Amino acid sequence: MNKCYMFVLLTLIVTSAMILSACAPAATEAPTEAPATEAPTEEPTPEPTEAPPAIGSPEHPIKVLFVPSVDANIIVTGGEVMAQALNEATGLTFEVTVPTSYAATIEEMCASPTDTMAFIPGLGYAIASQ
Repeated sequence: MNKCYMFVLLTLIVTSAMILSACAPAATEAPTEAPATEAPTEEPTPEPTEAPPAIGSPEHPIKVLFVPSVDANIIVTGGEVMAQALNEATGLTFEVTVPTSYAATIEEMCASPTDTMAFIPGLGYAIASQ
C-alpha cells in the first residue's frame, strides 16, 4: 500500500503543478518602438495629355469581327450592311473585318476587348473570357 500511496501522492503533486503553471499569467513582451518612417515625397503632377479619340468615332471605330467560315468577301459585304444599320441607329462608326483564322479572331478580341465585338461560337467566347 505504501507504493500505491506514494504513486497517488506523486500524481497529485504533478497534476497540481501543471494546473498552477497553466493559471499563471502569460509573460508579455515590452512594446517595441515603431521604426521612424519617412514622409512621402510629392511627385509633380504630369501635364495633361490629349485625350484619345472616343470609341465609336471615325478615328477609333468599333471593330466587328466574323469567323472566316465562308469566303471573306461575302462576310464583309453582309457585315457592311449591318455596320451601316448600326451606324444609323447609334451614330457610332463600325469597321467589319474577317481575321485569317478562328484563333486570330479570338486573339484580336482579347487584345482589345473594349472596342471589339465578334460573332463567334460559344466555345470561342468561353476560351476568350478566361
